[in-house]
Amino acid sequence: LTVDLAKLVEDFRDVVAIAPEGPEVLVPKERLTDSETLQLYLLAAYMGYRLGKLPNETMTKEELAAKLGKNTKITTTRLSELVKEGIVTKNEEGNYKITTIGVKRIRDEALSKIKAKSMPL
Repeated sequence: LTVDLAKLVEDFRDVVAIAPEGPEVLVPKERLTDSETLQLYLLAAYMGYRLGKLPNETMTKEELAAKLGKNTKITTTRLSELVKEGIVTKNEEGNYKITTIGVKRIRDEALSKIKAKSMPL
């Protein structure tokens, strides 16, 4: 399984961005589920790393909790669910990254739904 990075960047250009400070989600978070938000941040980190814009593709649970705007207990619970689904993996240092199958699933199964949530009401 491989990922076409150029197509991925094009598909998600209005959804995520890679800022000098790190990955960002462009869709209003209040319109997304916590799981969608976490997946998008990890997807942006994945893309940013592969484009040479970020030093690594992983994020700590504390970074993700801050981005999500929730406490670490809620964040850890959602991350554990994503790990069980095979969408996210946790490394030896306890940091998280999206898996290749996670990238494929968010693009194939969730992208159109997420883009619809970004439209003005």
